[in-house]
Parts: sequence; C-alpha cells; structure tokens
Amino acid sequence: MIDLFQYLDCRAYLKDHYQERSARDAYFSHRWICTRLGQGKGSRSYFSNILAGRVRISPNLATRLVKLLELDKDQAEYFRLLVLFNQSDTAEERELYFDQIVRSANPGKALLDPDTYAYFRKWYNIVIREALDILSFKGETAEYVALAKTLVPNITPAQAREAVEFLEKAGLIGKDEQGRYKSLRKSITTGTQAESVIINQFQMACMDLAKDSLMRHPETDQLFSTLTMSISEGAYKRIEKRLQKLRSELAFLVEKDEAPSDRVYQFNFQLFPVTGVEKK
Repeated sequence: MIDLFQYLDCRAYLKDHYQERSARDAYFSHRWICTRLGQGKGSRSYFSNILAGRVRISPNLATRLVKLLELDKDQAEYFRLLVLFNQSDTAEERELYFDQIVRSANPGKALLDPDTYAYFRKWYNIVIREALDILSFKGETAEYVALAKTLVPNITPAQAREAVEFLEKAGLIGKDEQGRYKSLRKSITTGTQAESVIINQFQMACMDLAKDSLMRHPETDQLFSTLTMSISEGAYKRIEKRLQKLRSELAFLVEKDEAPSDRVYQFNFQLFPVTGVEKK
C-alpha cells in the first residue's frame, strides 16, 4: 500500500492512490469518485481536472477527499498540509508549510535525512564549513565572536556556535591534531523530492546574498554579469549542458588548487525564462 508520508505532491498521491485502489476495487472509478465528491452521477471529468491541477483544492474539497480516501487523523492532517504547500502563492508560505510537513511526517519513515534538512536550512552552515578550512578556529568562546563577524553579512555569535555544534554533530567537521576545526569532506547529497525543496530554499537565500553583495562590496572583489537573449529550445538544451560542464570544471579546479585558500566565495548559476515559453 502506498505511503502518503513519502509524498510532497498531493496530486501525485491522488493519482497513485487511484491507480492502486481502482486495480483492487472495480467500483472505484472516476465517475464513482465524482459522485462521492458531489458532482452528480453523470460527471467523470471533475476528478481528472483535480489531478491535472485545473481545479484548485479548497479546504472543503480537501475534507471531502480525506473522507473519500479514508485517511486517519494523522494522514488527514498531512494531506491538508500538502494541499496548502502545493498551492502556496509565495515563497514564505511554501517554506512555512514545508516546515510543518517535516514536523508532521511519520517519524518511523523519515521524509528526508535530518542532517540534509538542517544543513541547507541556514545558508551560513555551508559558509562556516568552508571557512573553517582557512581559519585557525578551536572553538574558544571569544572565537565565535570573530567567526560571526567574518561572515558577510554578519551573523550573531550564538548562530555561529549553533552552526559549529551542528556541523560537528553531523560529522561534517572535526578537530585536527592541533585542535582546530576543519572540514571532514563528507558529502551531503541531494536528489529526493523533499531534498529538492530544501535546495530551492537554499538557492533563494543565495540569491538574497547576491543582491546584498552587489550593494556592499567593491567591484574589484566580485563579478556580476547578465545576458538577456531570445533562444530556441535546442539552444537552451545546449546552454544547459555547457553550464553543467562548467560547474564540474569549477569543482575540479577548486579540488586541484594547491595554493592555500584565503577566502570563501558563492557562485550562483541562474538561467530562467522572462517570457512565456511557446511549445511548438
């Protein structure tokens, strides 16, 4: 039986639930579902429109779907959160409901790796992990003040301490022979549906950092470049491949850099449409 708590898309769950249930119960058809949802005996397109996103799931409709799917109390709460999350109109709403989803997920079947969630949840976790490789930081109380001021924009000493404690607990940093904290080069991988949402949130935070840096730093310390262009779908695919290759080349360049690091930089890739995309 499919597990609702492994979904982040309410419509994907509805589709899979329908396929599983209709294979088991012959009466469980689109027409039967539409009747149960109050659309009349002759209707059969209403449920299809729900699955396709052409019908917005209102609180009342969510309640009817919960009853139709025979969800228990915890499942019903989770399904309603999915609806709110999927239909959020702003990034702030989406983040709010995602936090609630993570807290309400079945603890026996984790929605995502907790370390991954916590690592990308705050941008300065990543920056501090990289910065420790170029700093002589042993975790003394006074050092947290200096560490907090090292980051741009600055964070508080309490936030710096919280980040270091988390990174050590997660096995991402450790002390060397001299007692200094350094990165352990343990990978944090992403890819699941839940983790991709976290990455989106982290990327939005990085865009905010870029806007802040544009106003804060002199031009000699940074490079900003923009290009607006009209392209074909084929050209887009070629650009996408080139960007992926460039990302790999940059990672390789940094990995093979024999000179000691003396700074931490953020490099963002953004390629997005600013007009409607016409499919031919």
